[in-house]
Parts: sequence; C-alpha cells; structure tokens
Amino acid sequence: MSRYVSNQDDSTDLQKGFCALKEWSDYWLLKLNIKKCKVLSLSFSNTIIKYKYSASADNMIIDLERCNKVRDMGVIVDSKLSFSDHITEKLNKTYSILGIIKRNFQHVDKVPFVLL
Repeated sequence: MSRYVSNQDDSTDLQKGFCALKEWSDYWLLKLNIKKCKVLSLSFSNTIIKYKYSASADNMIIDLERCNKVRDMGVIVDSKLSFSDHITEKLNKTYSILGIIKRNFQHVDKVPFVLL
C-alpha cells in the first residue's frame, strides 16, 4: 500500500486506508501477518514525516516497524530508491556460483567445458 504523504493529514488518511484494508482482509478471512508489515518512507530529501502507523491483531494494537530497506518479491529497495544493496547481493551470489564452477571444472579441458 502506498500514498504520497506531505503532511499529517495524508499520514492519517494512509492509516485509515490501511485499517480499511485490514478490515477487508479479516472479512474475507485473509489474515494479514502484522509482524511482517513494515513502513518504508521513500524520499530523496531528508524531511520525512514521522507517523506511527499501527494495526490491530489479536485484540492488541501493534505499531508497524519502520525500516530503511525492505525486500519485496526478491528485490531489495531502500528509502532512497537505490538498488545498491540488491546489486551487491546478486553480484556476491554470482561470484559464489562462479567459484563453485571453477573449483569443480578445473581439470576439464576447454573444448568439453564449452560443450557443457
């Protein structure tokens, strides 16, 4: 869920929207795991409106965790929309796989290796 927030009223509207989403999911028996819900403020400036977003779960009010980066569908996004953490992770995994290939095929000649 996302919304452009420029003042406290926008934050309140976003909270109301989240509560409506939570009620809708409860009505249709699609339970949200509130512990996995996070708040990520995307901004190129340093002025971020701080607002405590919350949700109800098991008759308790739980504040949503604010974070600087989040993984969504395998992509790491940070608050400045820089994908450097994601790129670094993918490069490290690639080098790891390359190392495994080099160690396991070091005694294979070039021609059979290309055929593989």
